[in-house]
Amino acid sequence: MKRLLPFLLFATTFWGFAQEKVGKWHFAVENGVSWHKIPLNYNDRPFVRNTFERAWQLPAPYFKYQIWDNLFLETGLAFVPKVQGVYRTNYLDSLKVVLRRNYLQVPIGARATFFNGVIRGFVSSGLYMGYWVSGRWDAVTYNLGPNALDPFTFSQTTKGKYIFDKSFDIDNRKDNRFEIGGYVGLGVQAHIKREIYWIEFRVAQAFSQLDRYKKGKTPIDHQPMRHFGYFFTFGVAEELPFSFMKSKKVAN
Repeated sequence: MKRLLPFLLFATTFWGFAQEKVGKWHFAVENGVSWHKIPLNYNDRPFVRNTFERAWQLPAPYFKYQIWDNLFLETGLAFVPKVQGVYRTNYLDSLKVVLRRNYLQVPIGARATFFNGVIRGFVSSGLYMGYWVSGRWDAVTYNLGPNALDPFTFSQTTKGKYIFDKSFDIDNRKDNRFEIGGYVGLGVQAHIKREIYWIEFRVAQAFSQLDRYKKGKTPIDHQPMRHFGYFFTFGVAEELPFSFMKSKKVAN
């Protein structure tokens, strides 16, 4: 995706150069749901399953600048939860570790539409910068203390497990709180009077790692940890009552 993104961003941005200039601002609100995971190789660890975890987004404010009839630039501020889930299988299937990381993200991208008219398709691409603001553990693991199992029945109850749901303590010495990544999307939007409605499917890939190690201190079995996610979003944009370009009226 790193190699493909610059080409898509370039193509999206300059798609509308031949189109009529518009120069309109839109204020938008977007919401949706995402599925994230951190692709890791657990082939050397039996009974481990790494899955996509779903999380609902909060409504996010965006500004969209319509340069040409078929080209928008867009940016905003989004609160994006990214959930990592690792589950045990087989006779360990009651154990799990789920970590929810909450990010404030600023995306900067472009959207190019095709098929003029009320209903239009579009492609989008861009970059995002995020800051890890908080996190939370939800896990069930073995209790390795002196009272781990009932000495008479050895039953697997909460006495033999450690169940917790608590805030994650971010350590700035080893946790990289800043994330940089890219995204590409495909969707459909409807132009109705001064409003634009859309739905979009988006794929996002982080370029930066979640952890930081000093040179020469990386563990031998360490695997790069980068978020990968799918988004299904929907939103509405309202045209603002001012413009920066004088142009002919563009038909919806």
